[in-house]
Amino acid sequence: MKISRTLFTVILLGSIAGVVLTNDVPVIKAPFHVADDRVGA
Repeated sequence: MKISRTLFTVILLGSIAGVVLTNDVPVIKAPFHVADDRVGA
């Protein structure tokens, strides 16, 4: 349960960050945006 709870938290934070950055609800795109930011694209 601990792994699932952590994963849920990461997805939730990613979704919130996506909403703040794009003013949208990119539930599926959020993790990709985070990955792009890490790469520098």
